[in-house]
Amino acid sequence: MSDKNYWITIPAKVRQDNDLTYGARLLYGEINTLSQQTGKCWATNGYFAEIYNVDRRTVTNWLKELRDKRYIAVEAERENDSSAEDWSPPPRFSRAA
Repeated sequence: MSDKNYWITIPAKVRQDNDLTYGARLLYGEINTLSQQTGKCWATNGYFAEIYNVDRRTVTNWLKELRDKRYIAVEAERENDSSAEDWSPPPRFSRAA
C-alpha cells in the first residue's frame, strides 16, 4: 500500500487474545488492511520488518503465532527458485464486525 496514512482494523477476538504478543496483534491489523483489495496480502516479511523496525525473524514469529491460532492462512508459491508467501485473514475476520 503506497499510502502511508491508512487505518488498520483489529477485531476484538484478535486484540483480546492474550496468547498473542502485541506485535502479532498489530501485524494482524496490517495484514487485514493490506488484504482488503484482493483478499490476500502480498507484503514480504522484509516490508513488515522495515515498517515496525524489527528483525525479519520477529515478523516470522508473529506470523507463526497468527497461523498457529488460525487467524491467518499462509500460502507459499515457488517460481524460478524464488519464493513468496501471501497471508489472508479467514473470512470471519476479513471485515470489522
